[in-house]
Amino acid sequence: MQVELNIGLNRADGGFALANYRKALTTLRTAVPLDCERTFQTNYHKQDGEEFEEVSLFVAFNWTASGQELITFIGLLSIDLGQDFIAVYCVDKGRGVLVGPKADEWGEFNKEFFKRFDVEGNPI
Repeated sequence: MQVELNIGLNRADGGFALANYRKALTTLRTAVPLDCERTFQTNYHKQDGEEFEEVSLFVAFNWTASGQELITFIGLLSIDLGQDFIAVYCVDKGRGVLVGPKADEWGEFNKEFFKRFDVEGNPI
C-alpha cells in the first residue's frame, strides 16, 4: 500500500526540532525505502489569532506489512518524536487518519490540511 505522512517538526516552545527531523528520517529509512521526502512550511492561526509557522516533513513509501502494523509503527514513531499525532494518508484507499497519543484531541483527518508531493518533490 502506498503511504504518505505529514510529520510536524516544531518543538513545544515554537522552534524547529532538527533532532526530530533527523530521528524521523533515520527511523523511516531503517524500516522502509522512501520514495519521496520533503520539508514544507505552513502558516496557521491559533485560537487567540496569533499566527505561527509549522515546519513539517512529508514522506512517501510503499508499506508491505499489514495496516495494523503500519498504525502501530506510526504510533510508536509519533511518541518517539514527542508529537501529538502523525497524519497518515493511504493513497490506494484515498483516505487518511491521525495516529498518535493525542490524535483524538485533534479530531478527524482532514485532507484539506494534508500536503502531498510527487516523487520529484513538487506539490500535488
